[in-house]
Amino acid sequence: MSDGFSLSIKSFCDKAKLKGDVVIKKLGLKLLSDLVVGTPVDTGRCRANWYVTLDNPSIDEDQMAVDPEGASTIARGTTAMEAATMGNIVYFTNNLVYAMPLEMGHSQQAPAGWCRIAVKELKAYLAEAVQEA
Repeated sequence: MSDGFSLSIKSFCDKAKLKGDVVIKKLGLKLLSDLVVGTPVDTGRCRANWYVTLDNPSIDEDQMAVDPEGASTIARGTTAMEAATMGNIVYFTNNLVYAMPLEMGHSQQAPAGWCRIAVKELKAYLAEAVQEA
């Protein structure tokens, strides 16, 4: 009887972890989309410089990259998010020197920023991700 109980506990834990991993991925993808799409666009360079990494923040910066629509950047970030699990710290970074001034209101396209707005929505995004999982 204890073997069956142990298997039931293991099965429950495996399912809970799997659901947790799904939640992390869904939450991360929603945040990534908001960050990229919300980034003000002149040339598309700032949009192209969003990076998603696990456990260590990115130091990448590509002065030549442009992605005015954000699709390539979201696709690259989605690939990174596919490897995310509940044990990871997920970093969303943009290392362009002017990303922070844009966030702080130096763009008429997003005078209230966009990162701060996305962060305020995290609780709602989490609830949505849990519901979907």
